[in-house]
Amino acid sequence: MFDISPKTNDAVKSVTKLSHHVPGAEETVPGAATPPKSLGHELNRLGCLESSPAIHGFDPEMEQTGDGTPRNVLMNHFHYVFLELQIIGARELSPILALGLCRPFLMDSIFALSASHLRFKSVSNASHRVAEHFQQALAIKNFQGALASPLDQQTADALLLTAMFLNLLSFSAVEDEDIGNSWVYSSHPDRLGWLSLSLGMKPLIYATETFRENTILNWMFDSSDDEAKSFHGSWELMHLHDVPPHWLDLVGLTRDSQPDAKFFHPIRILSETNKLEPSPKNFFLYVNMIGSLDVDFRSDLERRHETAMWLMGYWLGLLLRYDFWWLRKRVRRDFRAVCRKLMENGVKDRPGAEGAMWRKLMDDLEKAPYWKSLPHGGRVCEEV
Repeated sequence: MFDISPKTNDAVKSVTKLSHHVPGAEETVPGAATPPKSLGHELNRLGCLESSPAIHGFDPEMEQTGDGTPRNVLMNHFHYVFLELQIIGARELSPILALGLCRPFLMDSIFALSASHLRFKSVSNASHRVAEHFQQALAIKNFQGALASPLDQQTADALLLTAMFLNLLSFSAVEDEDIGNSWVYSSHPDRLGWLSLSLGMKPLIYATETFRENTILNWMFDSSDDEAKSFHGSWELMHLHDVPPHWLDLVGLTRDSQPDAKFFHPIRILSETNKLEPSPKNFFLYVNMIGSLDVDFRSDLERRHETAMWLMGYWLGLLLRYDFWWLRKRVRRDFRAVCRKLMENGVKDRPGAEGAMWRKLMDDLEKAPYWKSLPHGGRVCEEV
């Protein structure tokens, strides 16, 4: 997934402040700093680019086969995809396509997203799958190249949009709901590659902040917080007073814990998100939790740490309130897998206070997909 929040203290600590090329300039200035080198290093440290499902077993140098969906078809189909991407608040498609023509790596991700949607909608989808993998691999290859170049306004916007589309593709790549194929039960070393890709958004957001004033993506950044600044306000005003006591017991915190405590931000954000109506305009608020995570949390998930599993499972449950075509199967599969794994661990049968805590937690987890005022499993957002 992706977090488009303003920079946080964690981001400031983890990414060295970067100097950028003058906006709009295309030539390289002798002696100028090349900030994307540091950015690329940070993204590669997270392993996000190599973690794309399209990369394994696929050579981006290959010529597109005759079975792949033609690009003109993919271009035309993106107009339909755009209508279904309710999370994109842009009213017009033209600026995005115009930017893609200027920055080919963005256009490659657009083609890949169109192919993914065609694969999802079609009974006979082999050619769409070939095109999806080819275009996604090409997008990542060219995206990596752009990270090594000086930034300007168009490149900054294109990098952010491409990263968002690649995150969508990491979710839409799931084609079945067999929980045995979930990262929860998998032993594959790259089983959390989709999360690595999402974590890579934080340094990218921070590195492109210089270009925020003239961005075409204001609709995206304006959606990252509510009017009360519940998600990205001042640290001094952040608290855990509204977090259920048994949630605090799970993460070993109290209502007086400070924002630098482990799990403070994920548990607080989940509590805030649970109150939000799952409308299209609130979707970016629903994915804010990803921005509170780091590589240590990913390591906890790799070890199947029960606290991290519950936090991730609850977030997946909240996402089930939506029914976007590109996230449906992954979210449903992984949510069910987390619930099953925790039950197999016997968390509800543990003695004393621990068992009582887990029984409440599992009840909350099972209810997470249900928004209080909505029928049909709590989902409000269907594709157009």
